[in-house]
Amino acid sequence: MAIAASIDFALIRFGTSPASIDNATQNPEQTLLNLGGRYRFTIAGNPATLRVVINNLNNYYFWNMGLSPGLTQYPPRSVFAYLTADI
Repeated sequence: MAIAASIDFALIRFGTSPASIDNATQNPEQTLLNLGGRYRFTIAGNPATLRVVINNLNNYYFWNMGLSPGLTQYPPRSVFAYLTADI
């Protein structure tokens, strides 16, 4: 018998980074945690999977460096649920 459930965990580590053009301001180090799980089952005899993911589990607030426009706020804790089924 196969296991119908699984979990996954992601640890994302950002080191310090400049937050201004002249490097006078620094973004501190950040560690983000993501946690997810999947459950396989059937709906009307068809295979289905429910996946739930919590991003930024520790709800760490910081500014993200990126391409233009530059600084953007990293998304706060968020929960996503997905249901896929073969019909």
